[in-house]
Amino acid sequence: MKNIVTTIIATLFITTSLFATDRIVAEGGQGGTFASINDAITAAVSGDRILIYPKANGAQYSEDITVTNKSLQLLSATEGTLWKLNGSIVFNPASTGMELVIHQAHLINGNMSTGINAPTGTRCKITVLGCLLTDGFINFATNYFDCVIENNTLLNGYIQMKFGRIVGNSITCATGNHNIIIQHDAVATNDLNYVVGNYINMTNTNFGYAIGGIYQNNSNQYYYIANNFIDTDALNNNPVYVVTSKTGSGKNYIQNNSVYHNGSNNSWAVYVSSTNSITEVFNNFVHTGGFAVYAFYGLNSVNSIFGYNYTNLSGANAFNTMVNDGTNVSGATFTIDTATGEVLTGSPIDGGSPDNAYLDLDLTRNDADCFGGSYSRANFINTPTGAITTFMIAPRRVLSGQTINISADGYDR
Repeated sequence: MKNIVTTIIATLFITTSLFATDRIVAEGGQGGTFASINDAITAAVSGDRILIYPKANGAQYSEDITVTNKSLQLLSATEGTLWKLNGSIVFNPASTGMELVIHQAHLINGNMSTGINAPTGTRCKITVLGCLLTDGFINFATNYFDCVIENNTLLNGYIQMKFGRIVGNSITCATGNHNIIIQHDAVATNDLNYVVGNYINMTNTNFGYAIGGIYQNNSNQYYYIANNFIDTDALNNNPVYVVTSKTGSGKNYIQNNSVYHNGSNNSWAVYVSSTNSITEVFNNFVHTGGFAVYAFYGLNSVNSIFGYNYTNLSGANAFNTMVNDGTNVSGATFTIDTATGEVLTGSPIDGGSPDNAYLDLDLTRNDADCFGGSYSRANFINTPTGAITTFMIAPRRVLSGQTINISADGYDR
């Protein structure tokens, strides 16, 4: 084990950026600082950091922010404390390869978004980490953006993108929108879009059409939907809703998701539209106390793999049109923690795939829930402040002589 760890560490390369200047924002411009965030942005050059001191007694900065021609970081100057903004943040990059980082912002009433396609070429990057939106959305579903949206809380909103990662967020949506939306991207690649470790609360959204907790509608990248907990009491909803997906030699994944229905009806808990894509649906559970029409529906492509999934439903409602290879269990009895999505008792515990690639964090057999496997939701709960690694992409199986490729998202203010 020690040799494996040493090998992995030896392959990691840490890239840091040298920032020209720290621009300080504080209440009233005290001590020669900037009184407003926009004043600091105007004075900044590309590469600068904007360090924003939270105002006393929870007061807020009241301004709308637009970044167009500079790569900047908007950061809390007090580690672990959110800076409050009554307004929106817009990133409309004017040239290729620009980057904006937003860290520990609390938007009282406003959104984070773009109004344009980024310039064609090297993608512009938007990174949103550790933020709170009381009543707003994060929407960068336009072309040529690379999105890293991690460890944020949206109390009444949604996240939308075309390319990138949505990881470890808590999203409640009561507005009739899908909670997470992956739209079609302009450039076809063999990359994976990751939707991992999120808590998704679908509240009463009976608007006469199907609502998705995770709505996948991109056929130019593969998707990796894993270790999400989707908690719903909504009507006409599809907690995992795959409309279209990329075809080719690569795979799409729906793994270790927990879906808990509480009084829902007219629902397809895991709905995968029939395509020729290669899709692996492993180690998920669907539990319903209401009237979900189907637990798992679709996925009748001969290229797809469906195994080690669990539902308390029986008969045609359990695995409609999906071919059960004998490892999937309908009519299963199990109890879950409705606050976290973790199975407490029953057959999903150690009931996921026995393949070593799916081992849990404690190296036991996979639990078929959102705490199973190496992307366990345990990685994204109570995330610490300070220098952290927020998400790591690494192979689940390494053969002797094989090159190990690892990438990681991390942050150290």
